[in-house]
Amino acid sequence: MKDTLEVAAPFKEARDRANRAPGENDRNAFYAELQRLLAPSFDVSHETVLIDELEITKQDFLSSWHFFAVYSPFTSANMTPAAQKRLISQIIEEADKTGCSRVILHGKGRLLVGVISQYRYWTLTRARLCALDILRHHLDAFPIGRN
Repeated sequence: MKDTLEVAAPFKEARDRANRAPGENDRNAFYAELQRLLAPSFDVSHETVLIDELEITKQDFLSSWHFFAVYSPFTSANMTPAAQKRLISQIIEEADKTGCSRVILHGKGRLLVGVISQYRYWTLTRARLCALDILRHHLDAFPIGRN
């Protein structure tokens, strides 16, 4: 919780840190914490959960979002790069209209998650909240034990 409170203070330094784009190390720490918290739910059926950041090239989108996939390698189907590009473009457009900070879409054996590119949404506390949201509302996207 301390990490989230540090970026919530009404001071310029805290606001600047909260609004800056998360670095690769920040995102990797978020992914590691998310995977650590999701893993026990997959372990019960002897499966694993993986988290991979989706690469969005600069010329494709001028985006203030980062996207990653949460999946089990045993049950997941991959999207073609062209389909993924179209989907992400639509997600960004709709998410920007609504003002949300995170989107989660169900795929075949996977979740596509987008988080706005501000450090305040990439803290370890936010990773824990994201894991709880996935466990509570989105675990049905994974056909665990059905392979």
